Amino acid sequence: MIELLEDDYDLQAMLTFIDEHNEDDFFHFYEEYVRCGEAIGFEAVDALIAEQGCVSVVDECDERYQGCYQSTADFAEEFYTNTMCLDIPAAIVVDWEATWDTSLYYDFTACSDGQAYCPWHIFADN
Repeated sequence: MIELLEDDYDLQAMLTFIDEHNEDDFFHFYEEYVRCGEAIGFEAVDALIAEQGCVSVVDECDERYQGCYQSTADFAEEFYTNTMCLDIPAAIVVDWEATWDTSLYYDFTACSDGQAYCPWHIFADN
């Protein structure tokens, strides 16, 4: 912990992390937690930890982060529209929530941070 303090890590943030998790998780994952939190936002990292129930999921989670969305349906629409260059006519109605449930749910993790603005953080699974 002293080395981290010398590297300008926030003491109160470190103590809070230990209180919320444990000393072993602090020792193994805190630097990665901070690195990813600074890269994609601590709300996203905390939501992933809460969803998965384990701090070890922070390992390179910034590289798996797909973004923040209003819903999993919004993610499904963007994912298929961008990756498949879909140009769906306005007259066609696509059930994007069902698309998430049947084809994307198994390859991505959706985590809610409980906020009203873009509450869903999406991560690609390993």
